Parts: sequence; C-alpha cells; structure tokens
Amino acid sequence: MKRMRAANGPNMLLVLCLLVGVARGACAGDIAFRKLCSGDDAVYGVKKTSTATELALARDGDEMRRIWAEDVTGAYRDANGMPAVDWKSEFVVAVFIGARPSAGHVVRIEGVALKGKVLEVTVRESAPSPAPAGAPRAVSPYAMAVCPHAGVPLADILMLRLTGRDGRVLVERPAWSYRMMDSSHGAPGAEGAR
Repeated sequence: MKRMRAANGPNMLLVLCLLVGVARGACAGDIAFRKLCSGDDAVYGVKKTSTATELALARDGDEMRRIWAEDVTGAYRDANGMPAVDWKSEFVVAVFIGARPSAGHVVRIEGVALKGKVLEVTVRESAPSPAPAGAPRAVSPYAMAVCPHAGVPLADILMLRLTGRDGRVLVERPAWSYRMMDSSHGAPGAEGAR
C-alpha cells in the first residue's frame, strides 16, 4: 500500500500540474479592459421601450459614433459628448440592459475574453434595494469598456456573447449585425454596412 502511494505521488503531481495548466489556458483569452463610461440614461431602453439586453462592438470611430448617437443620446448622427478613444490601438464594447422601472439599476462590465472567434463580455447587473422613494423614474443603464486590440484579431470575431457572472448567456449574436442596424429608419441601411 505504501509503495502504491509513493508511486502515485509523482503521478498526482503531474495531474495537478496539468490541471493548473488547463485552468490557466481557460483564462488565456482574457482581454484587459478599462471602464470608458456608464450611465442610466441611454435611449436604447427608454425611448425605444426595449427591455432586451444588447451588446455592441465598436472597432472604429464610425461604429462608435453610430452606437453613441443611436443608443446613448438618441440624436441621430450626433456624437456630442462621446468619450475619446485611441482607435489605432483600442476598441470598445458597449452593453445596454434596456428599460428598468426605477433609478438605482446599474450594469458593470466585469470581464472581456476572446474564446475562439467569439468575443465574450461578462456583466453584473444590480438593482436598488429597497426601491428609491418618490416617483419612479424609468432608466436605461449602459456601460462601455475600452480594450487594447494588440493581439486581438478584430476582423476574425464572428460572434458576440454577453454572459452574467453565473455564466448564463444573456445575448449571443453575430458580431457584424449591430453595424447593419439602422433603427432610425426601421430597416437595415446600406449606410450601416461597412
């Protein structure tokens, strides 16, 4: 019995090393990010009365202007107040969680990872507890993060996936579809196709 345990000692060490390597590999696609902006006044949810969650990818200034104008300010083609991004070295992920019934709802981006050809963004939504006193004010929380694109093959990303902290998939869609939307006119527009 002792010989068997002794013989298994190096094997157990090998198994542990392999497990650590697999765990590190699972995180190998993690992308550094920093908060760009957030708020609870995106028109995505309130003006459009959507309660659906949306995830968008801006690879360049044109895509960002479209997202900012259509879903943050609601002023078609108006990019006033849009945060500065160095598009030569960065890209942006934007999360909109749709209309919520009262102030205090917040969404935070907690992780960005590349998993094959899928860009996965992990978020945490929190709600006020208890609900704020006074007349309810409908809100539409959003959050944006900026990521370095060094080593990230942006042109190869086929899908966007938004997950909760528990790993539950909230939204999954083609990476290009948001660029094709032209919600101001109710249909995809040639102008949105880049």
